[in-house]
Amino acid sequence: VSIRNFKCLREVDIDLEQFTVFVGPNGSGKTSVLQALDLLCRTFRKHTAEFENEYGSQRSFGTTEPIELSCISEKFHYRYRTDPPNRQAGKW
Repeated sequence: VSIRNFKCLREVDIDLEQFTVFVGPNGSGKTSVLQALDLLCRTFRKHTAEFENEYGSQRSFGTTEPIELSCISEKFHYRYRTDPPNRQAGKW
């Protein structure tokens, strides 16, 4: 999983296994990683209008920079990227 500019996570790459545990002090980004994964999965399960109503703009994620999320496995490759604030988000 790669996460760029999502909440407190500027540039994070994580190798996930079948069972992965996140451990760390409060405020270290554990929940942000889970929220990024949730966001990535939901973008491919909901219609754009539903998604935008639920998640709003990228400002709600604590950044005005483009957000980039990707998850690659042997079976699939999901990628999501927002454009700068006056452009629309999209799957690529």
